[in-house]
Amino acid sequence: MASMNTGGPAFPRPAGTNGAPHPSDRWENNAQGGMSLRDWFAGQALAGYLAADQLNHVGADLAAECAYRYADAMLAEREKSHG
Repeated sequence: MASMNTGGPAFPRPAGTNGAPHPSDRWENNAQGGMSLRDWFAGQALAGYLAADQLNHVGADLAAECAYRYADAMLAEREKSHG
């Protein structure tokens, strides 16, 4: 099974006292990831759909599927420009 591109953490922060950065902290090794960027993109897409009343008629399962399709497209486009 191929690994899914999640875009990495949406709001990473280094570990430290109350999440405050410490000079010895490194993002790569001590990060607290939280939700993935893919989840953030999907949530934003879903909120937009529902606010605009675009997917309210299709049901929650299809609305969520559409939101993740847009999130995946956003991640793919991001890869093109950020390599």
